[in-house]
Amino acid sequence: RPQSHDSVEAILDIAETRTGHAFAAVCKRDAEIVVLVRWRSRVVVELDADSNACRLTDLTTSRLETDAPDPDDPRVANILATTRRKTVCVDLGPAAVVCVHAKDHKDCAPRLAAYLDRLAAALAKPAIVLSDTNLERERDSDAFAAALAASAFSDPLPTWPTTFKERTVFQAQQHKAAIPPGPPAESTSAYRQLSPPGDSRLVVAPKDRILYTERGITLLERHVAPAAVAPLVTDPNTSLRLPTPDWPSDHIAIVADFRLRAIDLPPPAREDAPPGTTATALGPSRRLPVSENPPPADSI
Repeated sequence: RPQSHDSVEAILDIAETRTGHAFAAVCKRDAEIVVLVRWRSRVVVELDADSNACRLTDLTTSRLETDAPDPDDPRVANILATTRRKTVCVDLGPAAVVCVHAKDHKDCAPRLAAYLDRLAAALAKPAIVLSDTNLERERDSDAFAAALAASAFSDPLPTWPTTFKERTVFQAQQHKAAIPPGPPAESTSAYRQLSPPGDSRLVVAPKDRILYTERGITLLERHVAPAAVAPLVTDPNTSLRLPTPDWPSDHIAIVADFRLRAIDLPPPAREDAPPGTTATALGPSRRLPVSENPPPADSI
């Protein structure tokens, strides 16, 4: 979470130390997004509340509009407004990268797919979307995937569950935590008031998706990072849950390698990684072939 300029600089320090290359960082605090792009020199661009796009070639910021009327339903209008606010578009010239931290489109998931499709039209160039859809329910995820099939985007990772979180009182959304029997009923302890006993959910869902427009972009392979959490995707019998001492996030990291045919990409930053791995700022990740399908989410 980019809570301060110092935290963004720290992220850049890690990325540059691990790869030996400079990066540009485009961030938006209220969206909880930092986008790193390998660049000529270190640059930090912070978008304000009224901006959602940055053109790196000249470091200008703007607001990318999708020209869609707000729905009459106030709940759906609020969901869409939050999702628009938590969108960051980075224009690289011949192509663009878009990060979307969506609000859960419960019972209206096709609207999220329509929003992404309008973004693609507004960008009018090859685009890659890195998204946390926050879709927890299977029926919403299925509805999103069905709507996405008719959009400009392809989804190479449609069945990969990325959250395996078992809530505790030490995390956010404490009302979802499992609270064991506590002090006597007359107690006013906050420990007991956090949640009714037994109110717990293990959230397993393909919330995080990497989408791309096939025009100008070729998918090479996909990854799970770090290797220590790969069993969450590959082993239906794993008892592993997130976060772990080695992986403090409640989401696994999915990575897709693309070839942007419109851009002459530089050679890989790291040549010393062992076969079968790729170097990332968070350590080695396991490579998975594009054709390999993990177990369905409901089997884990």
